[in-house]
Amino acid sequence: MISKCVDLTWKTALQAANALIFQHTGKYLSDVEAIVLYGAWNNHTYAKIAEATNYTSCYLCRDIGAVLWEKLATALKVKKISKRNFRAVLRREWQKYTQAILSQNKNQLAQFLHTDNIILFEGLIALNSTFYIERSPVETICYEQILKPGSLIRIEGAKWMGKTYLVDQILEQGNLQAQKTVYLDFDTIDQEIIQDLDKLLIWLSTIIFHQLDLENKLQDYCHNNYTAYFEKYILTRVEGNIILALDNLNCLFRYQKVAKAFLKLLCKWHKKSKGHHYWSRLKLITTQSTKTSVPLDINCSFFHLGTPILLEEFSLQQVKALASFYQLDWNDWEISRLMNEVGGNPYLVRLAMYQTKIKNLTLRH
Repeated sequence: MISKCVDLTWKTALQAANALIFQHTGKYLSDVEAIVLYGAWNNHTYAKIAEATNYTSCYLCRDIGAVLWEKLATALKVKKISKRNFRAVLRREWQKYTQAILSQNKNQLAQFLHTDNIILFEGLIALNSTFYIERSPVETICYEQILKPGSLIRIEGAKWMGKTYLVDQILEQGNLQAQKTVYLDFDTIDQEIIQDLDKLLIWLSTIIFHQLDLENKLQDYCHNNYTAYFEKYILTRVEGNIILALDNLNCLFRYQKVAKAFLKLLCKWHKKSKGHHYWSRLKLITTQSTKTSVPLDINCSFFHLGTPILLEEFSLQQVKALASFYQLDWNDWEISRLMNEVGGNPYLVRLAMYQTKIKNLTLRH
């Protein structure tokens, strides 16, 4: 469930909480829940968390925090979790898995690896997981592009093709180069926010301020010139490069007026990055589903900019490599039979292999 690490860091704690809650609810943490979790991780009061966001302390405490702690308590099967004790509870959960690895007990290790994959079945596998299959030269191209000033990487693929995991890999590469990273998932935005451009831009700023640990300047927000606001209160206040990842951008397309304005904004930012010192430090990553058509009204030049990356289904050789990770001694005929049923969809292939392994099934009948 959690990647191997010496200590429970904030990043690992967030990954663990996300995985546990997804296992029990089928949904990941919303952005505002992640904000509350981060504040609690740093021992901040609700009042202090509210100061750095566009929310009230009452809303964060009663409507978000109370529900969040109840979700975690249910997921971890404990009576009560609060802002004060959640770190200790998560740490105990973390130690269970690290101890299983350190003890080198094969049965415990196998259980750990299986849990890792069944919890993250929606296509999101743990970072640096041994169950990840590279799609050379996709990763190499992305890693090279993200180092270039003002780069834009547009990732497309059907559902469960590994778009989010690829984004995680690119952001990790950016971290290794000491670049600041921001991740936003459009699939987690409330409908009230995503269909209103002003509210969407405020949400965008709130998450960026939070993830870059910047002082909140939403009181100076100007809807008439958001580009100038972004430059003044974000770009000029951060040293070095910023990678802004916008996952599931296609969720915006159903609101054509907002989508058209937002994509026009991204176009403007990317073009400014070609000749402006501050803007050249901003790198963009977007993902969208190929199954979601772009309405003609918002089919703008944005979709012709940057480096397009198309994630396709696994080949026979890639499925064969994944089978070896699951210790399945399958020949080409058995691999082909599986692919005739589920294609090369990474999620469906992984699910089929997992079920085959734990239920001791065979494809030879």
